[in-house]
Amino acid sequence: MRPGAAVTAATGPVLDLKRWKFSTLEGMDDTDTARGTGSEGLSIQQVARRTGLSQPTLRYYEQIGLIDPVDRDPSSGHRRYYPRAVERIESLAHLRAAGLPIEDMRTLMRSRGHRPETIQTKLELLTAHRDTVASEIAALTTRRSYLDNRIAYWQAVLAGDDTSATRLTEEGQTLGDQLH
Repeated sequence: MRPGAAVTAATGPVLDLKRWKFSTLEGMDDTDTARGTGSEGLSIQQVARRTGLSQPTLRYYEQIGLIDPVDRDPSSGHRRYYPRAVERIESLAHLRAAGLPIEDMRTLMRSRGHRPETIQTKLELLTAHRDTVASEIAALTTRRSYLDNRIAYWQAVLAGDDTSATRLTEEGQTLGDQLH
């Protein structure tokens, strides 16, 4: 599980931004180049621990071009991740946690910089995803309302409260129609 993630029985994984490790670059060079001078970079295990992305996911992101090819240690051949790569991977981890599909992450990663056209692309993509999330939340809220209704119905039946059971049956019909 990624650092900062908590699990609740009702909702599954939840990103806890208060616990998320943003200090991943501590002790690494912060130069303008992809490879910091004087730093040995981080291993794939260290990056996986710091970002919450699995090692296979990091390799996959490199394979499909979401992250640039990763430098290798000349003596061992192991991947070494330098500050700019780690920053990009952190951004990808956040986008993934927000539920963006890989193709949308790819579009965002290609839209680097602060030029008006790249900002517009980012705004459009993130706004569209936010709208999708809002629709998903509305659908989940309807599902929960239906389930709450069914629970209340069966509690009324168990208690012998026919008046409430009848009312809840009618409300349940309306809620059930909203599920489709």
